Amino acid sequence: MAEPQVQSLARGLAILELLAERGALTATAVAAELGIHQSSASRLLADLQAAGLVRKPSYHRFALDYGALVFAGRALQGFPAIAAAAGVCNQITAATGLNATVAMLYGERLLYLTRANADHSMVLVDTSDYPLHASSLGCHLAHDRGLPAGTALLGRSLAAAGEDPATAAALLAAVSANIAAHGLLLWREVAGNALNAATTFELDGRRAGLAIFGGAAAPTAEPAVRRWLAWGAARLVDEARPAGPRGQA
Repeated sequence: MAEPQVQSLARGLAILELLAERGALTATAVAAELGIHQSSASRLLADLQAAGLVRKPSYHRFALDYGALVFAGRALQGFPAIAAAAGVCNQITAATGLNATVAMLYGERLLYLTRANADHSMVLVDTSDYPLHASSLGCHLAHDRGLPAGTALLGRSLAAAGEDPATAAALLAAVSANIAAHGLLLWREVAGNALNAATTFELDGRRAGLAIFGGAAAPTAEPAVRRWLAWGAARLVDEARPAGPRGQA
């Protein structure tokens, strides 16, 4: 593929991601965000519109079209870890009455494969920018990257939230001590949750984590939470494993 085509593909994907994050935008706003000329943004938006990936909800603005959902729906079938995460989190929530979520790091943000809530609602593939340093999963995954990389990761998260990045080292040290003491990350009375417990593992070639968290009744359920974390991690690894050729186990 020629270089200009590669560049157009990369910019087209960047536009789709931008519209997914920000909602409807004008071609001028897209061009400013991507640092390209407005005529280039308009041409790329027209191509995406012709492909059914972008629509015009108003005369000047562009937004994602339903073709993006078709693409996303088909793409989800290639990620067995997402279906496995949904099943595991739903079962944990039904049994414990607590919230459960599975996430991994995508760049420097948490990509939630699924989140099952105690109110019986569920979110599938959530890319909201919840701060890494305020999340048990974010802190555990930063810890797994080692001292220098983990400290830098948490420092950038703190800075983005307007907090002192210099506190990242102390936060990571506290996380490391907590994991050493409990065999997992176990927080109490943090971020409105009486208990927030997380464990990490290898999932589909990436480091991922499972967290169980909840309100006032959570502390009495700590032994059960430990059992469910161990069960959930093992189940996720097993169910997300690619199937072998037909006729083989």
